[in-house]
Amino acid sequence: MRALVVCLVTAGIAGCSGGKSDKEQQKPAAAPARSVNINIATATTGGAYYPIGNAIAQLWNDKLPGVKASAQATNGTPHNIQLLARKDAEVAIAQTGIVYQAVNGADAYKDQGKQTHFKGMTQLYPNVVHWVVRKESRVQGLSDLKGKKFVPGPQNSATELNSREMLAILGLDYRARDDLKADYMDYNQAVEQLKNKHAEAVMLAGGVPTAAVLDVMTSGEGRLLSLPDAYVQQLTAKYPWYSSFTIPANSYKGQDRDVKTVAVT
Repeated sequence: MRALVVCLVTAGIAGCSGGKSDKEQQKPAAAPARSVNINIATATTGGAYYPIGNAIAQLWNDKLPGVKASAQATNGTPHNIQLLARKDAEVAIAQTGIVYQAVNGADAYKDQGKQTHFKGMTQLYPNVVHWVVRKESRVQGLSDLKGKKFVPGPQNSATELNSREMLAILGLDYRARDDLKADYMDYNQAVEQLKNKHAEAVMLAGGVPTAAVLDVMTSGEGRLLSLPDAYVQQLTAKYPWYSSFTIPANSYKGQDRDVKTVAVT
């Protein structure tokens, strides 16, 4: 399943090599390979990208001579694409849907045009959408959020763009028409808003489990929304980078049944 794309600006990592043949070992020693610094752009610390980026950096540091890799917390995919363009990052974790828009100059990138400064490197995992509402909320579906206060993610992040797309299917727009009141925050701030009853819902995208979702569900203050099959069909028909996904029962504390949602694929 195609889910996330690690994008690479440079063609390779200088100074890294495999084992040498006997013939090669007889040659005069070459000059020491120069070290290569690799900045891995991730997302906010409450999601999955940041710890994954740190794990990749640690692996490269341990296994690739001359490589000095580190992970950077960012606002997510759109920010990462900007960092790649400015050469402030060499590698980035990114949602496939946003990457598709960027390389085709579509939707969020219509005004900017095609982004050709990066290429796909590998896939990682399904980026699962978690819509979490307050435990006592009467909200049973996304359409019930009309007029409510919610956190769609950090402004202009991939998560926030996902929120726009998913609500647009229901004719809801929190940017042009104020159908909902949006507070733009990172994952950790979002769950605090929910736990403190300052928001009706939050949208969090990541693996299963996602740290921020674990936090709010363990606190007993959150409830995961299931998405109707008909809605999922509409969404995936319009935006083919989404696919149906089921969060198995007991993935989070208090979640005693399967939750139907989508993943960015």
